[in-house]
Amino acid sequence: FTATVLSLQYPSKAVVSGSSLKLSGRARNAKSPTLEMRSSDGTWKKLRELNPDSSGLFKVRIRPTASAYYRLSDESVVAAPVRIKVK
Repeated sequence: FTATVLSLQYPSKAVVSGSSLKLSGRARNAKSPTLEMRSSDGTWKKLRELNPDSSGLFKVRIRPTASAYYRLSDESVVAAPVRIKVK
């Protein structure tokens, strides 16, 4: 048995709309991890594939323009969504 670990670190304070935001996290034992964003209609949209290092750590930059929920996913595993606030 091998557990997949998905975790996303995010800012607790609101970020400026359109600014570059660096997200980091861990996708350990993940085969094809992706960062997803929840659309206004409630569906999840793949933003990009992640390339974690050998220990599962990754960094990715996004430019959010509105507050939204983000999550990590890998095949049949999904992490809890987090809300990134934009001002």
